[in-house]
Amino acid sequence: MKLRLAFIGFLILCQAAVAQNRSNVWVFGRGNVMDFNFDPPALSTTSWAPTSQANLLLDANASNTWCDANGSLQLYFLNGKYYDGNGTLIPGGQVSGYSLRDCMGELIPVHAGGFMQSYSSDTIYHYFIYHPIIGGAITCAKYIRLNKIYFNGNSWSITFSDDYHGINDLGLIGFPTLIEDDIDHKHFLIVSNYTYNGNDNTVVVINNGEFETLNNNWPYSQMDVELDSVYPSRGMFYHPLLNKLFGWRHYNAPRRRWGFWSWTNQGSGNFTLDSVFFPAVIPGLTGSAALENFRLHMTTTSLDGRYMFCFSRLSNDPMQYIHCFRYDLLSEDSLDFVNKAVEIPMDTLLRIFELTDFQIAPDGNIYFQILEQRFQNDPGNRRIGRIVNPGDPDTSNIYFDYHFATLAPYSVYHSFPYFSSKQALPPPFKLLSDCSDSVSFDFTYKNVPDSVWWDFGDTTLGPLNHSTDKEPMVHYTSFGKRYVSVEMWLRGDSINRVGDTIDVQPSPHVSLPNDTLLCSGESILLGASQGFHADYLWSTGSTDSTLTVSQSGEYWVEVQNFCGTSRDTFNLVVIDPPQPVLRDTTLCDEWTYVMRVFADSADYLWNTGDTSPSIVPQSSSNYWVQISNPCGEIVDEADIEIRRCMCNVWIPSAFTPNGDGVNETFEIKVDCRDFDFTLDIFNRWGEHIYRQTDLNKPWDGRYNGEALPRGIYTYRIQYWGRDEQGLRWKDETGTINLLQ
Repeated sequence: MKLRLAFIGFLILCQAAVAQNRSNVWVFGRGNVMDFNFDPPALSTTSWAPTSQANLLLDANASNTWCDANGSLQLYFLNGKYYDGNGTLIPGGQVSGYSLRDCMGELIPVHAGGFMQSYSSDTIYHYFIYHPIIGGAITCAKYIRLNKIYFNGNSWSITFSDDYHGINDLGLIGFPTLIEDDIDHKHFLIVSNYTYNGNDNTVVVINNGEFETLNNNWPYSQMDVELDSVYPSRGMFYHPLLNKLFGWRHYNAPRRRWGFWSWTNQGSGNFTLDSVFFPAVIPGLTGSAALENFRLHMTTTSLDGRYMFCFSRLSNDPMQYIHCFRYDLLSEDSLDFVNKAVEIPMDTLLRIFELTDFQIAPDGNIYFQILEQRFQNDPGNRRIGRIVNPGDPDTSNIYFDYHFATLAPYSVYHSFPYFSSKQALPPPFKLLSDCSDSVSFDFTYKNVPDSVWWDFGDTTLGPLNHSTDKEPMVHYTSFGKRYVSVEMWLRGDSINRVGDTIDVQPSPHVSLPNDTLLCSGESILLGASQGFHADYLWSTGSTDSTLTVSQSGEYWVEVQNFCGTSRDTFNLVVIDPPQPVLRDTTLCDEWTYVMRVFADSADYLWNTGDTSPSIVPQSSSNYWVQISNPCGEIVDEADIEIRRCMCNVWIPSAFTPNGDGVNETFEIKVDCRDFDFTLDIFNRWGEHIYRQTDLNKPWDGRYNGEALPRGIYTYRIQYWGRDEQGLRWKDETGTINLLQ
């Protein structure tokens, strides 16, 4: 917010979407640039030209700038000329013999002009005050020139739109205060005109590029408008949060005291005088001394609009040193206003003529110019200071920095640029996070209201669509644009509603299907697409938004964007259809034989009534089982014969380990149950050459890895075996004929 006395930059806070960052770049003086898109603001220079060589030291360098919604410089008006953001001169819009000094040689306050955006189109309007030169002489009248500016796709075009000459062409004695009425979608100026009968304050509407005077003259004339003798226009400004116009004036005989009155904007250019009166007081003094020595010089506010800062002098100080006073504009009454007034200590003495402008900046600090010469440019006009943390309720954190910047000689003259309400408007809140799963807000004006009522613009949230916190967080179920508003309450009254459109950014959320079973030969497409730009990574290394899988396993995907990462896992089981495995079998009656089948995720039903994957047959019969799973169904069967068995051992008499694949080993066959044996082999000299205890490891005719010669070898077998008579022991010997 830029609230400056006289031509104050101010806020209009409304329910419409607002243009932010318009005041982020300042161009002033002889082409100085302060870019508040950086912290601290970046300093540079741009194009500047004098009105004429004769006026080189007299040019006051009136300036205004116009930035886009991102805060980038698009246009600036400087010393009567227009330039684009690159410093290229734009033809048109100038007045012949442009002058910023009146017939008495006094400077016009260089904030008397500004850009504004049309409510109905992309057209930009700019107005500025000038003294017309008639017959080669500077007149005492002040006129307002209105120009229309638009971008034709390649360059800027500027055309004359209208002039305002005041009442009866006698000109302006004061300087207009611009009010942008977002409720009625109109721009209008409160213009102070000089007439023979005194002062008449007129509401002038800017309508379709023309000035129109309203019939209902604003009743400011009922109060004395004799303001500060140097800069009277600095005694009036518009307060956006309270929707009020404030004005200073002398009061009380013999007019030695300053007061502060307010008028509430009723819309359509109508204002009503409020009953509350704020006396200008010198903090720390009491009685008449606290009231009668105050002399206003210039005023601005803290960024949130709560505190008003005044550079003032004391009438009983012959040196005219500047004092800095802070007042609370949200005081409940006159007494509260006086009690909350404080003086901000200045550790460097500055005189009134050394300061020509100070104003609030987008970074929340107040900047001021320190001049060596006020009525004519001077090499020493080059310093910029600032007040740091002016909006801090704790005044001990506020301090002066007198050496923020020292620029080129002559370059700082005469003041900073003026910005219209929308340009100077700080956003009603900051988005600490705009990700849909945790959108966090920080209310800009938290020091202003007692309480707040948020509307997050999404009725699907139910009760969660509202909050009374000044730094709330909300979880949106979807991304996209929402209009978010905050209603401010002070001492039980709703004072304003501010809002802006936000663009909720998507937070990734991936949800793969439930774990799935497929049949062999089938596949499934896994999708993680978010419907917005995101990065994808699958467990297979793929970076696509989808993945086709057909093999059993665990698969995961990570989806990432600047709002975070989401991960999900999917398990796939691939199975075959059931296959037949049973075989006809003959069994000894005392054997335990298990008929076993298996298929993935299968159900079983035997003709015995069993439902397990295996049974033990108890008698000779045909056995069948029905096997079914999601991939198919079969019936498998087998004939089982169970008979009584003898414990017989068959020992071959010869074998031929010659490598032809036939009869290569000395292999024992048995049909005994519970068979346990030891077989020993000896050569003709009785030397032990082999021992076997496992039927599955028969002798291959070798000894220590070497093939033995053909011949007769002796064996001895000792074994336990069970036949129909039970368990019995045998010890037998015999010979083996090893053939080649």
